[in-house]
Amino acid sequence: MIHGNGGFERVAKLNASQIANRIAYRGMESAKPPRRRLEQACVLLQDAVEELEGVLDALPSPHAHGADEVHEAIGTIMETLRLLNTAYSSLETRDTLRIVRGVE
Repeated sequence: MIHGNGGFERVAKLNASQIANRIAYRGMESAKPPRRRLEQACVLLQDAVEELEGVLDALPSPHAHGADEVHEAIGTIMETLRLLNTAYSSLETRDTLRIVRGVE
């Protein structure tokens, strides 16, 4: 978790896309099956949202400098999670179709 003003300053200097991409790629670096990598990326992104919410809670006011960027980062991460969920569902559908075609 990011603590104190030093952590907030680091987050505020990054734009939302950089934060979301950095965290997502961290979960996808391994050579694991695609569904497992998507699961790991989702877990990491959820952790990042919790960290960013902690940053918001630590701010002296809701309108403090950088709060908008943190909110934007959370929104970007949530959109990325939605896209990863769609990709995961597509993989499940593909695997199910493979099984059904194999049975026919």
